[in-house]
Amino acid sequence: MSPLDSYLRSADAAQLLYVMDGRPYVAGEFVDGITGDRHCLVEYCDPALLSTAQSVRSLRDALSGSFTDADVLTIRVRTPVDLPPPWERAVTYVRLTDSSTQPIHQAKVSIVEATSDYMRLIEDWLVRAFQTGYEKQGRAARLDAARRAARTILESVDRRSYVAIAGGVPVGHATLLTRMRDEVTDEEYADFVDMFVEPGPSAKDARDGLLSAVITLAGKTGMELVGNVVHQKAATATMEHGRRVLESLWRKGWQVDHVDWRLAP
Repeated sequence: MSPLDSYLRSADAAQLLYVMDGRPYVAGEFVDGITGDRHCLVEYCDPALLSTAQSVRSLRDALSGSFTDADVLTIRVRTPVDLPPPWERAVTYVRLTDSSTQPIHQAKVSIVEATSDYMRLIEDWLVRAFQTGYEKQGRAARLDAARRAARTILESVDRRSYVAIAGGVPVGHATLLTRMRDEVTDEEYADFVDMFVEPGPSAKDARDGLLSAVITLAGKTGMELVGNVVHQKAATATMEHGRRVLESLWRKGWQVDHVDWRLAP
């Protein structure tokens, strides 16, 4: 049995499997712990249901009818297709496929594996990342909930973090979770949760060093490295920032793995 067949069978047993026009999709509802919004997430969708504007409209109608309390609809798209408006690209997940094009760390900034002394600082950086990401999507992150989410990441047994030190001062971090599994494909991977560097003259060296440390760790564990880019809500000029980030990543050996498309029903 293929991983997809096994996944669909498990979804059916959990009453999360739906069929439209003879094609399967898997959908469920959850509450976002940081905003309190109710989400309908289509974790898997047969590509044929996303192949035309009409089929996408039919799928939206079906989701709105089945998940009447949802504040947000999200479809995880695993094929290279753009959904028609009013769907908006929310998060693009990227996979590192070629590490040979990564910048070389010049050692002007020290990169150390984070000890407990750095945990509160990393927690603050993660909270900032949550707040920024949700703000881009036009949704307010509750500070207490964002902090709980950050602490959950830091307390994970498979969490690894690195800190960049410039002039004796910590200026940024990179954090990943090394034991993740894609439920649809059954593939193991390392989740590149966040990297943040404070602005300043050492920022580029810090980013290069942190990225090098993360890529080296992923290589040692044998895990594929998957990161994400959050897009700005609404079709404005600022939305192009996410696309510019993606174009930069493509030149550095990253490729799109899948995309979350989102709308409010």
